[in-house]
Amino acid sequence: MKRMVHILLLFLVLTSCGSRHVDDAPLLPELQQAEELMFPHPDSALHVLQRMPVPSERDQYQHATWALLLSHALYKNYIKQNDSLVNIACDYFLPRDDAGRKGLALYVKGCIYDEANRQDEALPLLLQASDEIAKTTDYRLGHLNESEIGIIYARRRLIDYASERFEKSLEYAEQSNDSSYIASSYRYLARVAQLQKNYDEAISIQQKGLDIVPHNTFEESSLHSEMANNYRALKRYELALQHIKQSIGYKNAQKHSDIFVSYLSLANIYRDLGNIDSASYYYGIAAKGGHNVYNTKDAYNNLRIFSKDAGDYEAASEYSDKVISLLDSIRKVDRSEALMEMQEKYDQQVLINEKNQIQLKRERDVRISLVVIIALLVIIGIGTYWYWLSSRRKERLIAEQEKQIHSYSIRIAENEGIMTRNLQQIAELTDKLKASEDAEGDRNGLQAEIDRIKNDDERLRLESANMRHALVQCVDQLVKQTDILNRLRKEPKLLKPGQLQEVEEKVNYLFDRYGERLRKFVPSLSDSELQTCCLIKMGLGVSDMAQVLSISPTSVSKRKNRIKEQIVRSTGSTMEKLNLDLWLRTF
Repeated sequence: MKRMVHILLLFLVLTSCGSRHVDDAPLLPELQQAEELMFPHPDSALHVLQRMPVPSERDQYQHATWALLLSHALYKNYIKQNDSLVNIACDYFLPRDDAGRKGLALYVKGCIYDEANRQDEALPLLLQASDEIAKTTDYRLGHLNESEIGIIYARRRLIDYASERFEKSLEYAEQSNDSSYIASSYRYLARVAQLQKNYDEAISIQQKGLDIVPHNTFEESSLHSEMANNYRALKRYELALQHIKQSIGYKNAQKHSDIFVSYLSLANIYRDLGNIDSASYYYGIAAKGGHNVYNTKDAYNNLRIFSKDAGDYEAASEYSDKVISLLDSIRKVDRSEALMEMQEKYDQQVLINEKNQIQLKRERDVRISLVVIIALLVIIGIGTYWYWLSSRRKERLIAEQEKQIHSYSIRIAENEGIMTRNLQQIAELTDKLKASEDAEGDRNGLQAEIDRIKNDDERLRLESANMRHALVQCVDQLVKQTDILNRLRKEPKLLKPGQLQEVEEKVNYLFDRYGERLRKFVPSLSDSELQTCCLIKMGLGVSDMAQVLSISPTSVSKRKNRIKEQIVRSTGSTMEKLNLDLWLRTF
């Protein structure tokens, strides 16, 4: 028995040792070589990684590093891939305190998603990578990551955000002392100027890049291509043709997928010059590039127009089908409102934090004089007093509105009670009239009494309608005086459950326990239906409620129908007669 225990313990020790990983152990020689070659010669780095034996999964550190470097090399060599390799690296490095590897893993995964037109998933990863890379001295990776973020912002026409990221990429590039990266940053900054239609400024920035970029490189080709677009926008076609031909003529440019962008630009210039044959030829080449759906769509759309003008309707129909297919792809890459709002809030918070840091530094340097202090105290005193007066005035107005609403509600309820009794009396008198065999005078008396009650009923109905209208106006005034409700009605936005609860509590406070009274009158209402009733009470429409509740307008309409059915069962009225919004707003 003891021997079996010893064997089991030995097995456990050997197993734990076999699966042990050491983060600070030296990398395998092949991994070290590939990492050194990654930026200057990514094709050689890929060759080394593909030829080396795959590290065992037991050695998690070496295996995760191999997966990260191989995924990075595939991306830098423009080879399509899924996220399986980079996920191995992310699973290992993200929980660990290694900012360099974490930043690289997040950057590569973000780039893979961007290539797959999954920008909504790519952007948060790249922003997280930016925070990690800032802790390192890897200026090259910092430049690439900030450029990638800026490109996504530029696509979405978030000019200020894009410009800020491209400025950061230029700072990283200058710190890396790499002329190609510096030229690349100038190219991106020129794109920002181009988006703002400052074409002369864009050309000036691009010229700075051409002055320092190494000859016969992709960056030089790209700068000439984009400079040609700016000259074309200025209708200086000769200079545009000169630069675009220089872009296409570079040997290295022919190997890069973005050469098709240059062909698209050349086709656009020939089209502007009226040379349709040359334009058609180069649009055909540009459409074969295919890696950028926006450019491919533009190429096919122009070919469609040319074919239609030439009377070749069969070709025009074929090109139309391709354009429609590409438009479907473009719609899939468009960003959702919820992520747009998340990104704007994230970037806004970053700016707020930076401003706070600047303010703290200023406060350390500034010496406030006694006069300024006294002036500030006076201003604060006046402001506080004004705020107090405004608050009191606002409180009085709210109290008056609440009192008026309460008064209207009581009068409407009294009128409805009287009208209900009137209906009963009319029914009783009508029955008597039908069954009466008395003299003509008695029958006329019954009819006169019925007419009198009907007239009184119509007067009460009109009076109740006027009071309902006045009550709705009071509700609107009360909502305007309440900050959280007024902001929500002016700018409807998605509310979290806690915020919805806060809105419901505010409505209950302002309108005499509205939710409790409504729940007591219609016990079958669910929590979500009760919240919808509170939003209707505030005066929100279907589309606004859909945005607040994060559901479709159709779902809101269905929910309102369910609420209406429950109220009809409780009141005994008919579906046709019940105006749900008016009923809830005057309840």
